[in-house]
Order: sequence, then structure tokens, then C-alpha cells
Amino acid sequence: MTNEQPKAALVVIDIQAGTHFLAKHIFKIEDNFQKLVTSNRQLIEAFEARKQPIFIVTVAPKIFPKWLKAKFTKSYYEDMTLTNGLYLTKSGPSAFQTTDFDTILKQNQINKLIVTGFTTDNGVKKTVMDAEKLGYQTEVVADATVARKPQHQDILINEFKHVINIVNKF
Repeated sequence: MTNEQPKAALVVIDIQAGTHFLAKHIFKIEDNFQKLVTSNRQLIEAFEARKQPIFIVTVAPKIFPKWLKAKFTKSYYEDMTLTNGLYLTKSGPSAFQTTDFDTILKQNQINKLIVTGFTTDNGVKKTVMDAEKLGYQTEVVADATVARKPQHQDILINEFKHVINIVNKF
């Protein structure tokens, strides 16, 4: 057994134009989504400054036509210059779904994922579950995630093994 520090990467789930539409019109959590965008931008900047890997993952449902996928998957962080970032597109909730994510992580010797995004009860949860099944260490950033129903956020966060906050970590 080694005492080496794990090589960590930030994984930002589904903060994009299409999920903003869902947050605003379906889940009615516009303010929470805007806070999510801001807190994740702060995290991305912190990881970029430390030259740590960043994965910005968007979802593109298979049933969408090409023109709609392009609009729906537009990341809120496309304007950022990332020297250590990679954009991935998935077709389902987990970042590991229909992407080469696991292969990329292994190639870069990343063994710890700091997971954030939309939503705590879907994309974040399923990404963490898949990551842990594959042997990755995970931490969920409580104040950089949001649930579809805000009143469930604290309950959902408590389901994760390792939870951190931006305030006390970054």
C-alpha cells in the first residue's frame, strides 16, 4: 500500500443550456441553477489555477435531432480557456455512459473525482455510483450541486460517502 496522494480531477455534470431550460421551466429552480453556475465557475478557476484536470460533461439525449442536441448541450463554460480541461458528451445520466471517460481517467492516472453539477439526484448520483464501482475515490461538492427539488438536497447529499464544500475546501 502506498501513501501517495490521489490524483484528483474536477467533474462538472450537465451545466448547460438544456438543463438550464429544465431548471427554469420544469423544476422551477432558476435561482438555484444560477448559483450552481457561479459556484462551478469558481471551482473550475481553482482547478485551472492549480493545473489540475477538469472534465466538463454535458448530456445529449439520443432521441434529440442534431440541431436540438447542439443547442441543448451548449456548456455554460465554453467561454473559459482551459489548459487542463476536456469536454465530454454523454447520452445518459452518468459521465461514464457512452463516453471514454474511464479510459481517459486511467490514461491520466486519475483516481479521485471531485463531482459537481446538475442534478444531485440524477447525473451527480449516477456518476458517483459508477465511479465507485470502478474503484475511483469520490467527493461530492455539496454547494456546487443542486437537486431537482431543493427541499431534498440535504437528504440526497447525506447519501454520499464523502462530501465537501467550496467554502472549506477551495
